[in-house]
Amino acid sequence: MKHFYMKSPGLGLATRRMQGFTLVELMVAVGISLIVIVAMMAIFVQSNRARNEIQLSNEQIENGRYALVTLSDDLQLAGYLSHFNVSDSGLPLPSNKPNPCTTSLPALRSGMVLHVQGYNNSASLSCISDQKSNTDVLVVRRVSTCVRGSADCPDVPGAVYFQASTCAPASGGTELSSLDPNEWYRMDTNTANLDRRRRAPGGCANFAPIRQYFTRIYYVANNFQAGDGIPTLMRVDLGVSGGSAAFGNP
Repeated sequence: MKHFYMKSPGLGLATRRMQGFTLVELMVAVGISLIVIVAMMAIFVQSNRARNEIQLSNEQIENGRYALVTLSDDLQLAGYLSHFNVSDSGLPLPSNKPNPCTTSLPALRSGMVLHVQGYNNSASLSCISDQKSNTDVLVVRRVSTCVRGSADCPDVPGAVYFQASTCAPASGGTELSSLDPNEWYRMDTNTANLDRRRRAPGGCANFAPIRQYFTRIYYVANNFQAGDGIPTLMRVDLGVSGGSAAFGNP
């Protein structure tokens, strides 16, 4: 008995289509894919590095701008003592350069006539730390632009405060009527001793405004954060620590 077999004309083509990739083709495809992935990763890493550099550059520019604005504002206000004009007061200059780090009231009173004080390539002062060698120091002295007790100017117990008189009593030789310029103002950490008066239509019944007294020291430090090696403009202020006048970062 004979058997007959019929062969489909499209069977060979279907078989060839179902064979898929050869090993060589697969390796070539994987290799090309790896090259593309590596190239994309390199582009991503380079783009991320460039973004970080731009961010750091922007931060440096912004920090520099802020530092210049802060320093410029302080220099413009140097010597501001409310209504008290040191230049017209006749107060003498100190015989020796004042120590910027002092918290002694007599020394602060003596030194307030020097609105701006500088040190060229100075050694570190006692109230600053980590100063970069061979850099300058700038000292600015002034009072606050806000009045103690106002909404934006809270009371700071133990801080050094300044009060300028605007009252000249008709008799008694006190305050602005006195020939002694030390009677024209008060500087103290005890606000009970600030007894200068202000002139008003009704006389001199009210106390004059009280403002915090600042000594601000600008210098260049070796680091922004400990050990980072980034030279940074720093500032310490005459403020309060433990209830007493002391220097510290603002």
